Order: sequence, then structure tokens, then C-alpha cells
Amino acid sequence: MVSKKCLIGSWDDMPQMLTPQDIMKLGFSKQIVYRCFHRTDFPRINISGAFTVDKNKFMKWLDKNTNTYDKRYVD
Repeated sequence: MVSKKCLIGSWDDMPQMLTPQDIMKLGFSKQIVYRCFHRTDFPRINISGAFTVDKNKFMKWLDKNTNTYDKRYVD
């Protein structure tokens, strides 16, 4: 679930390597972010137990795994 509060100014303000906390600043709940980081198809990097993801790979993954619309609601 995405919350309504986004805590960043723009995508360009985000660091190249995103932590779960960075992604939560985009408005995603903690539960959703950590579920993503534990998916086998998520492009994460694990360095000494700390998860990160390249922001460009994250955006590509998000685009691939997000429905742009739900056909049930399109006339």
C-alpha cells in the first residue's frame, strides 16, 4: 500500500543506491518495502546484511510489476 505522504522533493533528489528507508520516503509502507526486498525477483544488493537497490533498476522493476490500470474499472 502506498501512503498519501511523500517525503522527498523529486526522484532526482534520491541517492543512486536506495535503502528500504529511502523507498519508504516515496510513500510506501514499511511492510510493503520489506516484502519487496525479500522477493527473489527484486534487484536488491545485500552487503553485509544491509539491503540496497539501484534506483534505476528499482524503477524498471516497479514499472514491470505494477499494473498501469485495472481493466475492471475501464469503460
